[in-house]
Amino acid sequence: MNTFRVWALLSCFLGFITSEVFAQQNLSTTNKKAINAYQDGLQALQERKIDEAFQQFEEAVERDNLFAEAYYQLGRLYEQNRQFGNAILNYEKSYNSNQEAGVANSALQFLGNLYMRKGEYQKAKAYLELLLPRIPAANNLTIQRIKRSIANAEFALRAVEQPLDIKPIALPNTINAFDTQYFPTLTADRETLIFTAQNYSNRDENLYVSKWKDQQWQQAQSLSELINTSQNEGTASVAADGRTLVFTACGGRNSLGSCDLFVSYREGNDWTKPMNMGQAVNSGEWDSQPSLSADGRTLYFVSDRRGSIGKRDIWVSKQDSTGQWQKAQNVGNTINTTEDDLSPFIHANGQTLFFSSEGHADGWLGFIYVSKARY
Repeated sequence: MNTFRVWALLSCFLGFITSEVFAQQNLSTTNKKAINAYQDGLQALQERKIDEAFQQFEEAVERDNLFAEAYYQLGRLYEQNRQFGNAILNYEKSYNSNQEAGVANSALQFLGNLYMRKGEYQKAKAYLELLLPRIPAANNLTIQRIKRSIANAEFALRAVEQPLDIKPIALPNTINAFDTQYFPTLTADRETLIFTAQNYSNRDENLYVSKWKDQQWQQAQSLSELINTSQNEGTASVAADGRTLVFTACGGRNSLGSCDLFVSYREGNDWTKPMNMGQAVNSGEWDSQPSLSADGRTLYFVSDRRGSIGKRDIWVSKQDSTGQWQKAQNVGNTINTTEDDLSPFIHANGQTLFFSSEGHADGWLGFIYVSKARY
């Protein structure tokens, strides 16, 4: 799995900049043929004719090689098509061709984003520093977030100078067989790997499983026909014994909110029909990213429900002596911030929680934090 596919799982860290800030002004060209091609490209986009849109925007910049808006649209198309090198090239051409164009701030935004994801933190910092003074003083929240993003880039630069002795090794193609695969969960015996995967052609998230056999990971298979549907299923967590599975399902099921947590139990060679975990765990909002404790009795997850401290918070629910899940509680402001706090993972010792945060000092969703229980 390459770097861009990994980062595609994370929210764009500069998505906070509002459309009002980037409101398009007059076009940066007076060349009528270039404008006509550009407008035809926009029309093609509305009609979802992506190839035609590419051609029209390319023609527009051929007619005027300083057409900032056309370069910007090419950048957006390349980024959405996951051709990030070409996206960067066109965003840079957009900004450099006319720094006063209505899309200039947008170009800086996406350049900062892509270079941060690419791990070129100095370039990310440089573009963010160009962006900062261009934001109106009235947009104080936006300014503060850009400043924090600059601090993130500076932190990353320092971290690169003192790297941890960790050398990730890609898993074989029997697992990395999809356009993107993520949120793995491993049973305690380390012989069963369950993960989420999807292909870009249909964007349907499903759960897959691979078994360790004969000293290698076997070809990944759909986890179960009872679990995977034509809707989205993903971000699963399994108890240490491999017999209790909690996962996220969005749409198409008996859900309380946009995405709910469901539980299924291993019986024989298959999983039981999933059950909604109910109102004690789920809300009428978005509930996802479960992490089940080793004994299967404590569940951490992420939600944007009422009562959250920030945008998306980490919550916890515990089973009582009868096996019933208790009303979920916010884990509190030691962990949660006014920004996004995501991807909890509770260690097998039940005392150490790993998570990703946008709101902690040097906070960025690319960094992993750890919190240890005080009891």
